[in-house]
Amino acid sequence: MLKFEVHDTGVGIPLAKQNLLFKRFSQIDSSASKKEQGTGLGLSLCKKMVELMDGAIHLESLPDEGSIFIFEIPFVEAKSLDVIKDNTVAPFDCVTSNLMVLLVDDSEENRDLIKLYFKNRSCEIDTAVNGKEAFDKFMRKKYDIVLMDIQMPEMDGFEATRKIREWENNQNKTETPIIALTGYALKEEQEKCIAAGCTLHVAKPIKKADLLKIVFEHTQKQSK
Repeated sequence: MLKFEVHDTGVGIPLAKQNLLFKRFSQIDSSASKKEQGTGLGLSLCKKMVELMDGAIHLESLPDEGSIFIFEIPFVEAKSLDVIKDNTVAPFDCVTSNLMVLLVDDSEENRDLIKLYFKNRSCEIDTAVNGKEAFDKFMRKKYDIVLMDIQMPEMDGFEATRKIREWENNQNKTETPIIALTGYALKEEQEKCIAAGCTLHVAKPIKKADLLKIVFEHTQKQSK
């Protein structure tokens, strides 16, 4: 068997609530004041995938001491040494002019990951940690595209997008592509993003090639 352990230093999970973690649409803390929001599907999907590989997943956790997520899957020796190669080439490689990108996300880890996607690309990335900061930066600088998280403190992505669209309209400016990058994949969330003024809704996690392709396609439309 192959055994994987993921350790964190978070608040921990009480024993009485641990049985809820791997159930669909369940959250340990569903209060409106909770900083991190989600659909409650992530761990249930992890459990399903591990079980599809004939494995098992479980949790060890104590309040205020963090958690350890552990899963085991059968080790199967490869029958071939052939390497599977990803031949996907993002058309973003063809971009010749510098792009100005506004990346909006309250998670430092998410910001760092997206910036890594754009490493060695012809673009400049500004970041904002909430909708208010994003709107303030948008009014002071011209951007080719905005990558907008939705669930953020102080001002969420819905409100920030509405304010950006209102400002563009008052200034008689062409709409800047705003791509909603969110962990919410449900249809009603997609519709809310579009209704707020987002150009496109994309569910996290998104692959590097897919994101670069989206950025390329929407910035090319703007440049024509």
